[in-house]
Amino acid sequence: MKIAVVLCTYNRLDCLKIALQKYEEQTAQPDFMVIVNNASSDGTREYLDVWKEKKAPFKKIIIHNEKNTGGSGGFSRGVEEALNLDCDYMFLADDDAYAEPQVLEELHKADGRRSICFLVY
Repeated sequence: MKIAVVLCTYNRLDCLKIALQKYEEQTAQPDFMVIVNNASSDGTREYLDVWKEKKAPFKKIIIHNEKNTGGSGGFSRGVEEALNLDCDYMFLADDDAYAEPQVLEELHKADGRRSICFLVY
C-alpha cells in the first residue's frame, strides 16, 4: 500500500518544521509528501526549497501557491497533485497537526485493499 501525505501550510514555519520532522520519524514512512505552501511570507518557501533537496525515503513534492487560497483551496491543490501519484491512500494534515509516530503504520494495518481514502488528521 502506498500513502501520500498532503500537508497544507501558511505562515507557521515553526509548526511546519515540527510536522515534517514527525513524518520523517514515522515507523512506516509515507511514499510521497505533498506540501502546499499557501503563499507564506515567513521564510517557508526558502525552507521548503532546501528541505526538498535533503535525502528522504519518500518523494517530496512542493507546491508554492502564489496566492493564499485558504485551507480548502490549499488542500484541493494538494489532493489534485496526489491524485496523479501512484498512491492508495491520502493522509491530509495541517502544519500544526503533529502525527504520532505510528499513525501511518496503523493505516497500513487498517486496510490493504486498493482504494483511495481521504483522512483528515
